[in-house]
This record gives sequence, C-alpha cells and structure tokens, in this order.
Amino acid sequence: MNYLEIYTKATKWMIDRNWREFYGKRGAFTQSLLQHTDIELNVLLTLLPILAKTEHYGLSDLEQQSLIVGQIVHDVGKETEEWQRYVRAPREQQRGRYVAHVLRPLTDDAVNDLVEHLGFSDSVVDDAIKFVNLHMAATRNSTNVLNAIIQPHNSKRWNILARIVATIDNLCSVPSLLPTLQAIEQDKDGAIAPHVKIDYHLLNLRGVSSVLLHKAAEQAFVDEGWDPILYFSDGTIYVADSLSDGSAPRPSEILNELACQIEKTMPTSGFAKFVVGSPLAAILPKPDLFDHKEIEMYLAEVTHRIGRKSFSKKALTSRRKVVETFLSSTYGTENITDAEVDIWSERIDVAQPEMLAFKFFKAATDPDVVGKNGAFLQTAEVDELHSQLSCQSNTEKERKRISNLIKKIQKQAIKDWQRQLQSSYESVFGEGSFGTLQSTSTLMPAKDMATIVYPFWNLPGVAFGSSSTFMKDLPDEDRKRLLITKLAELAMEAYEVLPESARPSRATPQEVAKVFIEDLIHPNELDAKALAAQQWSSYVVSKPSMFRNADTVRVCPICNAHFSRGVLAKADFLGKPESHTNRAVAHGRTGKIVICNACKYEIFLRQLLLGDRVACVLALTPRNHIGRWSGARLVQEVKMFSEETRDLMSNSTRNPNRQVTLALTNVIAGKMFDSGDGVIDRLARAGFDASTLLDMLVYDMSPKKQTEYRRALYKALCEEYELDKGESITVWNEELDSSFESIDAMLEAIIRNDFTNEVIDDIRREVYRLDPRMRVVCQTPNFALIPMKDSIKVNRDSETNAALRELFTLLLLGLAVDCSVAIIDGAGETPSFNGGEGVALVPPIPSIRALIGSEWVGLSEARTWVEKIGAASLLAGAALYPERSNLYQILTAPTPGHILRRIEMQSDSGYVSGDQVRLIEKATQSLPK
Repeated sequence: MNYLEIYTKATKWMIDRNWREFYGKRGAFTQSLLQHTDIELNVLLTLLPILAKTEHYGLSDLEQQSLIVGQIVHDVGKETEEWQRYVRAPREQQRGRYVAHVLRPLTDDAVNDLVEHLGFSDSVVDDAIKFVNLHMAATRNSTNVLNAIIQPHNSKRWNILARIVATIDNLCSVPSLLPTLQAIEQDKDGAIAPHVKIDYHLLNLRGVSSVLLHKAAEQAFVDEGWDPILYFSDGTIYVADSLSDGSAPRPSEILNELACQIEKTMPTSGFAKFVVGSPLAAILPKPDLFDHKEIEMYLAEVTHRIGRKSFSKKALTSRRKVVETFLSSTYGTENITDAEVDIWSERIDVAQPEMLAFKFFKAATDPDVVGKNGAFLQTAEVDELHSQLSCQSNTEKERKRISNLIKKIQKQAIKDWQRQLQSSYESVFGEGSFGTLQSTSTLMPAKDMATIVYPFWNLPGVAFGSSSTFMKDLPDEDRKRLLITKLAELAMEAYEVLPESARPSRATPQEVAKVFIEDLIHPNELDAKALAAQQWSSYVVSKPSMFRNADTVRVCPICNAHFSRGVLAKADFLGKPESHTNRAVAHGRTGKIVICNACKYEIFLRQLLLGDRVACVLALTPRNHIGRWSGARLVQEVKMFSEETRDLMSNSTRNPNRQVTLALTNVIAGKMFDSGDGVIDRLARAGFDASTLLDMLVYDMSPKKQTEYRRALYKALCEEYELDKGESITVWNEELDSSFESIDAMLEAIIRNDFTNEVIDDIRREVYRLDPRMRVVCQTPNFALIPMKDSIKVNRDSETNAALRELFTLLLLGLAVDCSVAIIDGAGETPSFNGGEGVALVPPIPSIRALIGSEWVGLSEARTWVEKIGAASLLAGAALYPERSNLYQILTAPTPGHILRRIEMQSDSGYVSGDQVRLIEKATQSLPK
C-alpha cells in the first residue's frame, strides 16, 4: 500500500470535516480533534510495516485498511455539538457527567464515507466499525462483544485489531516523551509492545545547537535501522522490528554526525566581520573564530570599521582637546587656531583606520590568543612532565612541584616568543615601538596618533617596499595597504615559529560538537551519581565564582549548567554582560560574568547564521508531539517559507519595495480582517501552508516611502560616481556603459535588478537594506528557531506595547504552524517545553501577564487574543492614544463605549464607521469559557 497517499487523502478528509476547530482533548493539555487523530494515524502508518510482517501479525491489505479506517474514525463522535459543549465546560461542571462519543449511526456513516474517500474495498467496513465500537474499555462490555461476534466480519482477528486501535489511542494521549515511553513499555494488552523495540534520544534544549543535535541523533538512529515514530520538543521516540539486530547508536556516532551538521551550517567564508570587533571595545572578541592564515583579511576588515570623517564630525571643543593633547606631546604646541584644529582633524580621520590595524595586530599576537591551544607547551620536556603529573604514585607535594615547573617553562616560552616578535617588529617600526604598541588599549586618537601612527608616517618608504621618501607622502589608501601587508607578514613570521598544529586556528566542527554533545541526555554514558555531585558542588560555589575569570567550578548564568572552564562574556556577543545575572547581588561589586563554552558557541552560531547580532529568537516546537508523516510535511513547509522570505529580503529580489514584517501588527491584522472569512480560518481549514502565512507577512511600501527610497538610491549613485544630480542620461550612459533613455528608466532598471554591477549591487543592498533580517533554522520537527536582527517593536513602543506585538506574532505563528511558540532575547535561556504548553508564551512583562491571566495562551483563547490585539492595532490610528501605549490602553478600556467615544472625539466628522464598530467589538470580546 502507498502509505503517503493514504495519509494525504485521510488528512484532507479530516480537514474537510473541520476537525481542526473541534477539541479532541482538553484538560492537562489540549489537542484539537485533527491533531489528536493525525498523531494516531502517523503512529499506525509507522507501525504497520512491522505489524504486517509474517513473523508478527501477517496482516493482509484488507486488515490494514480496516485498521486505518477504524483508527481515524474511532473519535468521530467528538465532533458532535453535545460532546464539544461537554469538553469545553469547566472541570467542575464535567464531574459526574459522561457524554459518549461512540455513536453507532454516526460511526456507520463516517466509516462508509472514509472508505469511499480512500478508495478502499467495502469489505473493510464491518471490521472498521467494530474497531470503533470496541476501542474503549467502557464500551467493551459483554453485550457489545457478543454482538460483535455475531455480526458479520472479514477478519477473524477483529478483537486484537481493536486492541491495537485502543493502544495507539492511549499512547497518543500522553504529552511528553518519558511518560509515552513508559506507556509503550507497559502495554497491558500486549497488542504492540511484543512486536517492536523502542529507543529514544533526549536532550537539554539550548538553541541552534539543539536543532543540529536533534538532526544528528535522528540520522544516527536511522543509520542503525530505526524509524522515528513520535517527535517531542526535547527528543524523539524510535521503533524497530523486535526481531531485528540493530542497536541504539553510540554517543560517539552521534558526535560525529553532529560535527557534520555543524560543518554544513557554518559559513565557508566571511568570518572576518565576526572575528573583528568594535573599535571602542574588544577588537578581537571571538578568538575561537580566528584563523592565522586569514590575518591579512582581518587587518583589511578592521580598517573599514571606522568612517574616514567620523572624527571631523565631532564638536569643535571635543576635537580641539584631542588635537592639542597630540600636538603638545609631539611638538609642545598648545594654543592653536580653529583652522589648525580642522586641518589636524582631517589628518586624524585619515589615521584612525591605521590605528585600528595596529591594535588588531597587537591583539592577534597576544599570547592569550596564540597560546589558547597550549602552543607554548608542545615540547618533549613538557610532555614528559605531564606524564609524571598523571602518575598515581606521586604524592600531592610532588604533583604540585611538577605543576609549578610546567608553569615556569610555559612562562619562559612565552617570553622567548614575545622577544622574537619584538625584534622583528622593531626592525621595521624602530626601537621601542613594540613596547609603545603594547601600552595602548582601546581607541584613543591623541595618544595613538602621537605614539604609533605619526612615527609610522615618518618612516622611510623603502622599509615597506615603496619608493616614497616618507610614508606620509604616499596616498592614504596606498599607505594603508602597505601597512596591512607588513603587519600581516610580521604576524605570519611569528606564527610560523610555532608547530603547525599549534598555530592559532578556528575551532573545528568536531571541537564545537564536543561541547554541544554534553546536552545529549540519552543515549549517553552518564554516571548519574557523579553528575549530581558535580552539580551540587557547582551550585554551592556559583555565586562567589560568577565573576572570576580563572578556571573554577561554577554555574552558567545563561543555561544553568555547571562547568569549570568558560569565557569572559563580552558585549560583542552578550549585551550588557555586567548585568546579565541576578546571582551576584549579595556579593559586592559585580563585573563581567563568565559563561560556559556551550553558551558561547551557541551565541556564535546564531550570529554566523544570521550574519549579524541577534536581537531576539523565536522558538517553535510541537505543542505536545507530532508524528513522522506530518512532521516531514511541516519541515518541508517551514523550509519553503524560509527560502521565500530570504528571496524577498535579499538583493536578488526584483521588487525591493515589497517587505516582510513581523512587527507591523496593523498591516498583518488588516489582512486578517479584510480577507473575507479571515486568514486564520484559511489556515485552520488547510493546515500550515508557507504561502498563506507569507501572504500575511508581506506588504508593499506606501508610495511616499517608495519615492523616498528612490531618491536615496539616486543620491547614493551620484555620490559613488561623483556626478551631479542634474547630469544628463548621456553622461550616465557613458559612466555605466549603458543605453538608458532617461534617468527614471535607469533607476527603474536598478530597482528591479535588471541592471547590475558590483558597485550598484552594494548601493542597492545598502539603500533598501536588502540583507535577510531573519533566518529560519529547522532540521527536524522537534524544534525550530528564527533568529532575528530586529526586535518586534515599532517606533516609540513602550515595553508593554512591544510585548503585545510580540504576543500577536507568537499567536499568529502558533496558530498557523499548529505549535507552541516562545520568544527569547538574543542570548537568553531557551524556555522549557515539557509538553502540554499552550500556543504562545506570554512575554514576561507583569502588566501583560496580568492582562492575559496566565503564563501561556492556550488553544481555546489563542484565536480570541489574536483578534483582540489585531483589532486594537487597527483602532490605534483612529483613537490617537499615546503611541507608546496605544494597544494596551485600548485592550484595558473599561467598556467598548470608552473606545467609541475616544474615536468620536478624535474624528473630524465626529462619527464612528461601521468597520470601526466591528473592530471595537473584536477588541473587547470576551474570552471563550
């Protein structure tokens, strides 16, 4: 049988019956009737190839078809109005009541209809009806069983097949992984458990690394002959034939697969922008991404990190102070005219990129960077000492002596290496220049100009391969290029002294994978008692250790994992690292925190994927669990959505005036309410569809905005090609080697990407901001992330208003994708998804959580809150509440009349339109009970 074809047809049949709008379960967790039945069908279709084997049940095609129909239809009675009223009622009203959902007339009609829809033989009808009528213990009484025996049937094994239906129903009613495993293992009827063996992978959720670790574990299991049967946010359950020889993959196999996934994910080039830091902070914040072979590339990149006119733009008083400090230390000059300040300001502007080149060279040859892999210790003598240190027969005193000896050798090796570097450097830049360079820190124009750049300008050009008498006589770009080349040569000479394996290089995928594999809980070779002891010890000392840079046990302030070796957090990859924890309040003066290597690499991965800093991350995961077939379709649709959004946001788009937004709530809400029965209804009927969701998020800029961007493009072109705005198209055609009839035709061709070159591409990209603002990371149905460059905030939004926009976006995605969604900041801890969560995690703003009344918005309230927030965003323009809090004020208005009166007062006509009245009704509607 073609299981995929059956699944596709069956899903359409359920959607056509509107099962996504009906509840299948409600209580500790909520499932729609579609979601509940879909998971059961997924499980059955995964198990059938095993159960159908001769060694097990030897199921015929007719028996398999009967099982499929029975499994789908067994809860059809839940679509009745009476049962839906019962399940929607408060728990206290349900007590003592029982509303049956096994209804014979409805079952008969549904079975016959589905059999015809799937194209099955009519002979499966009788058995399928039996499976439905007897799948519940409450209906499996003597009378019903006797009737089933008397009535006609095709299979003589209708009883065991009915038990298979019931067992799968029970398994799919558990929201989290470990209880589901337990339910399979304790299969009382023995309908499934004896025929399959099960295993699973389980991990701690972290972020992008979790997405890759999920994929690595799944691939390792599949390679061993296992099939995924149920996906949860933190793991996957796998099944295999109980008679097969396959075993669970070893952690080392998952590690190797994870390294492959990381290698595929990491970019192959473009690391310079991540390695080079801020001119005013850490110039080399991520030494783990540094590769000595790319030193010249980094030096070139750092010179672009500061504008040539950035200093001249400062106020005259600020510039005067810097210039006078420089001149007084160089020439003894103090009182100078404003004209002289302007002249020297221009020279400092020119010098600043060169200052940064020197500073990066200093950081790139720092022993802490070069020696991070033990480069200064790779000698036979040190190897022998390490061997003695590990000898168990040595006393504590002897070990301490050997350890001190290793440190002494290391210290001497560092001095020798630096002495050699100093000699090479001073042979070019003059005696004492190396010490002067080491005395500098962050960008200080006066000091750097006097001690580093000005002496360099007065060096003879011959030292740098130039025929110029002095370096200051060269054109600025030529001098900068020669400086970069010489500094790169000196750095490479220093690196080549080291053994090749010890030269500073980028962390390999295997090294990163070894850090992330610690998040794998199972299969893993863990000593639970030893782990608990380590955790306890780390928590005991975590507060006083939080701000120490030395190796010591502690707890990571981001992920709460215990570790002993970490990294000092920097603002480059962790905003405001001094205030990122509340664990040091009782321990006096705080400092920058130390985070674990796993969190460090997690943040690096997010930045590498997005190509920039990450403002926030959207996390999507199944609300309870999801099956194999629907999971595969979900991943396919999510990847399609990712590709289409990237095309719209990249420089390849033919219409840069078309934008993608998650923050313009009024734009998205306008499409919701203007599309007849609403986009939410379309998604509810058809399930997640990438195109439908994208239609909601895409908008065209207003004509006014399009004109503004067009003018900005023309201005940028004129500046780049040094042409006046009044130049004729003839001049432009000569410059561009083109044949446009007019300036308008030229601009239109560039806007539509019909005319390109390298320069124009860069201008178009910069003017229209054509770089993807978000990236979808999805490998398996377990967990997906959307790192974003921008927060979901508009103009002057207060924290409260921004939280409402975030909640609107989360609810929209949660309903569209049928999942749970949460938002975390760029380096925050990933929320725990334990199964049974609602649609959206309410942002942790007290006023918003008080308004919603819970931490999660559940399935029953999700649609109502989307409509309420969406309607409020559309009313905001007419009500003219303060922009900072307009959404919140509308949603907390005492009565609908207050909003109506507000709009009347702000309207020139004094009237409220019918559309506005309907929006007020939406914004003030009550939540479903």
